Amino acid sequence: TIIAEGVPSPIKMIRSSGNGSVICVAGQLPQRLIVWRPDSQPSAVVDVAWSEAQVVDADVDESGHDVLLLCADRRLRFLRNASQVLRYELSAPKPIWGTPLRCALGSGNSSGWAFFATQNGQVGAWNWRSSEVRRLPDYGGEQHENILLFEFPPQSVQLRIGLQTSTLLMDESSEFTDER
Repeated sequence: TIIAEGVPSPIKMIRSSGNGSVICVAGQLPQRLIVWRPDSQPSAVVDVAWSEAQVVDADVDESGHDVLLLCADRRLRFLRNASQVLRYELSAPKPIWGTPLRCALGSGNSSGWAFFATQNGQVGAWNWRSSEVRRLPDYGGEQHENILLFEFPPQSVQLRIGLQTSTLLMDESSEFTDER
């Protein structure tokens, strides 16, 4: 099955949700956001030009309707019928700092939450329904490891962060402490 033709390079990311919905971000500004929902009747492809800010990472929920974008301007964007935007470095009481790296939509008990990580080793959770932002435990110390995996597996209740030497599990209620 050909989902889209003439996709520009580079392909920034491709990710699949638990039921097979796929999101692809490709090209430079304007970028192309392509969401494929194979389970809808007929299967649907949403293909839009995106020119607001460079997309660093993205996720799509199992329905293929909710899209989360983590952008180079240090904002999370939740897209549904109307978009909501979070400037995470301005969130209180514990801001999350750093260049955006990875994002994931929660599922199960964490439905309604968006999770994101920065190159500073910090992790945050944003509830786009209530506008609540939480700082979660850091994924790294002084020497931050590369994140190899940042996802909410289908039917999971915890975010999985895969590093080169370990795997961390957390949810929106995981506690951040300033102790090091």
